[in-house]
Amino acid sequence: MKSISNQNGYTLLLTLLLVVIISGFIGTLSFLTLTQQKQVEKTDDRLLLSDITDMGVEAYKAQVLNLFFEEVNKAKLEVSLLEKDLDFEKNANDIEDYALLTIKNKILNLTKYPPPISDNIKYQLDKEPIITDSGNNLLVTMYISGLVNNKTEQYLVKFKLPNNIYNITVTKDGSTGESNESFVIPPNFEDTLPTPFPPTENDLCPSKKNEWFSGIICNSSSPFDIDYLYNSTVYLTKSSTFSNANNNNYGKSTLYVNGNLNMSNLNSNGNISFYIKGEADFDNLNNAENVIIQGTDNASFNNLNNINSLSIMLNGSGSFHNIGGQNFTLYTKGDASFGNINNLSESNIEVRGTTVFNQNIQFKNVKSHHVDSSLAQQIQLDNTIMIFESSLSQKGAFQLKNNSKVCIRNSSSLGMLDIDATSKFYIKDTSSVTYSLQGGSRLPIILDSTKFEEFCTLGSSGDSEGQNYEVELDGSINLISIENQIEYDIQN
Repeated sequence: MKSISNQNGYTLLLTLLLVVIISGFIGTLSFLTLTQQKQVEKTDDRLLLSDITDMGVEAYKAQVLNLFFEEVNKAKLEVSLLEKDLDFEKNANDIEDYALLTIKNKILNLTKYPPPISDNIKYQLDKEPIITDSGNNLLVTMYISGLVNNKTEQYLVKFKLPNNIYNITVTKDGSTGESNESFVIPPNFEDTLPTPFPPTENDLCPSKKNEWFSGIICNSSSPFDIDYLYNSTVYLTKSSTFSNANNNNYGKSTLYVNGNLNMSNLNSNGNISFYIKGEADFDNLNNAENVIIQGTDNASFNNLNNINSLSIMLNGSGSFHNIGGQNFTLYTKGDASFGNINNLSESNIEVRGTTVFNQNIQFKNVKSHHVDSSLAQQIQLDNTIMIFESSLSQKGAFQLKNNSKVCIRNSSSLGMLDIDATSKFYIKDTSSVTYSLQGGSRLPIILDSTKFEEFCTLGSSGDSEGQNYEVELDGSINLISIENQIEYDIQN
């Protein structure tokens, strides 16, 4: 009898066993893969969260520092425009108090929730900043968070902002003689650029064309697209040229330039400052508003029409052509040359070197002081003070109206004087001054040395022991010292 062997059962059993083993292997492998992927995603989220939080800290830091220096520069400019009389100290302190109050209010009104960077990725200000007075500083405390995919990281950031912008010294002065006072208080030109320059901890500025950079502090070795600059501080390490800067969106920024600067078509929404260690050439500053320019060398300016609050401080000489508008502050340690001044008002001019007015001038509510010799054409003054410490050579009509005052200290040659009943034209008795008179004009007034000093010394109040005021701007107020005192503390 034959034995029959059937293998089908064994084959089926073996197949099922292999299927179970392979399925188990695949399931284990899938579990391990998913676990590893989740760990990678968690790591990526943590890194991204740290970057986003740092981005928020830097953005809010830039906003605080920029608004602080904007108000400090405004206060310095306003103090330089004050008349140095018995109310000077009170008025200067009031300006400082208002600047500090404005700084506090602007910090308290910072945007808490900026637009998100993308879905589920953003940074924010968690609560209203806390501002307290701490000795000589305003202590600003901010809680800034980054958020990525419902995960958060929070930093506590503390700023120490100086609350003493300048110091005022009052001295008694009963002396006579030539005055060294000034209608415009010059800055310390040695502090035009911060030290070290540029600050080593700053990043490089964006270099792509049409790339906005807003609310940042950065260094650059070459010109950038200034049309896209807003609410930022830039340190330029080389001479630079900018042309056709005519985007009205840029502004509220400060540029420090270690070299020469050439700028054309400066049309912006204002609040922009230039600090230049070198020569400067500005063409088309029409409609300039809340602009500060400080330079250590010579500079030229063309087309300054319709200006409103433009301050130019030069440690060298300057040339100025086509000027008109209001709230113009000018200081030149060297010579100054002017062409076509038309309807300039509410302004202060201080020229320590030689002054040349190449064309007719029209001043209204202006104070103008000229230390070295001056050359002028036709002059029309309306409620204006002009003091000439040296000789004046002037041709054409010299008209004074509405409480204007002119002082001539040294020998001069003048054109035809036309002085109305409300105005005064003082001449020191030791000077030889030639002139002619328009019919109906008031005569000039000849004063002895004592009376001349009483009526023509800048800042005199009529008291024989007049008070002189010196304003020392706080040299510790600079970006580096403030940044070095910022404290960072991670909260979670």
